[in-house]
Amino acid sequence: MGVFLYDEAPDGSVRELTQSWLRSSHRAVVPERSRQNQPWHPHNRVEPLTPNKAEELQIEVIPVCNLFHQGHRMRLELSNCDSLVENSSSYKRTLLIPARNTVIQGRGKSRIILPVIPR
Repeated sequence: MGVFLYDEAPDGSVRELTQSWLRSSHRAVVPERSRQNQPWHPHNRVEPLTPNKAEELQIEVIPVCNLFHQGHRMRLELSNCDSLVENSSSYKRTLLIPARNTVIQGRGKSRIILPVIPR
C-alpha cells in the first residue's frame, strides 16, 4: 500500500510532500520496538490478506514540514501502485493482476495522525 501526501493548490495542481510504502503481507508490528507514529515492521514473515476481512495497516508517513497557503488543502492518496497524480502517463503496476483496496471509513476505523505546529 502506498501513501502519498500532497499540497493541492486552488487550481488543482499538486505538489508531493511525502510518500511511504508497506507491503500488506508484511503488516506485522512489534510494539516493543515501535515509537509513537512509527510502527516497527520486522519483515520476517509473510501474512497474506484474507479476502473480505478487514486488516489494519500501520504505515509510517515520512515526516515533512509544509506551510499550507490560504486556499490550499491537504490531499491524501492511498494506492497499490505508483501515484497516478504524479505519474499519469507512466506508472508501474505492482501486481500482474489488478487488486481492489477497501478503505473502511467511520469513527475508530481509518485514521491519519498529523501533528500540527502552530505558527
